[in-house]
Amino acid sequence: MKNIKFILLCFYFYSGLNIQTACSQVECFEMTSIQSHALFAGIKNPLNFSIGSEKNFMQSKYILSSASGKVFKENGKWMIIISKEWIDKIISIHVIDTFTFSKVGDSVNFLVKRISSPFAKLNGNILGGSLSKTQLINSDSVVCSLDDIYLSGLIYRIISFEVVRIDSKNHKQAVNNDGAVFNEGVLKLFNSLKPGETILFRNIKCLAPDGFIRNLNSISVFIGNDLRDEVVDK
Repeated sequence: MKNIKFILLCFYFYSGLNIQTACSQVECFEMTSIQSHALFAGIKNPLNFSIGSEKNFMQSKYILSSASGKVFKENGKWMIIISKEWIDKIISIHVIDTFTFSKVGDSVNFLVKRISSPFAKLNGNILGGSLSKTQLINSDSVVCSLDDIYLSGLIYRIISFEVVRIDSKNHKQAVNNDGAVFNEGVLKLFNSLKPGETILFRNIKCLAPDGFIRNLNSISVFIGNDLRDEVVDK
């Protein structure tokens, strides 16, 4: 029997880099090795596959299939979208020969994972800490930051948050903000801040690419003196 190799690769193209996240190999239609790999629920997972040792095999003869997700072609690339019900479960992807209507080799199994939640920061990559009132106002919005190279390029959108002012006597004043950019109520609050007070961003919610709302970390800011105030004091 002719020695035939079947390789299925899953790549992420969001970052502009072809990052291999899965690989399994079949020799003579038998699985010989599997590397750790995963797909993500709720988003498009690009797939690429090759059969045989030659690079220019007749790919149009083959299609991908799975009973656990929606498999389709988009701009010439194979994609699969998997629903949240499959998170932390194993799914199988098959290669089908359209000439014989038969499955090629063994199925390739993937673990389905939930996409990561991002961190909330102030615009300008500010995690919190000590800021002047001017610096806080100029940051202008709350943003999402994700350090996962596999999901680089996916869009997470801030949908709402609460801003709490805490003065030197521990009195609290809260303002709600829809969207990422500071609204008029928040800017009015910031303009009345005094050095020594604290601003807390909490109940930060973002819409993830998989369609689910995530609750993000809080951000605490201590209000220091503006530079111009320090010059006057001297």
